[in-house]
Amino acid sequence: MKQKLKAKNNNPRPNECQLIEETLKLARPWGLEAEVMWTAMQNYQKFHDSAPETYNIEWALKCGIDEWDL
Repeated sequence: MKQKLKAKNNNPRPNECQLIEETLKLARPWGLEAEVMWTAMQNYQKFHDSAPETYNIEWALKCGIDEWDL
């Protein structure tokens, strides 16, 4: 089951922080918080500089979620 990440417009936190929090909540029941974030940050580091508008933090977090089948 593919999870959708969605930031809330009425939340004062930056959208990226909201997406990170949501990703960590998805990973927590399986104790995979570090693994999901590690995968996300590895993908972000590898691709972000080449096309920042495409390879943004939301994309990277989705990569982490998909990699760990959450």
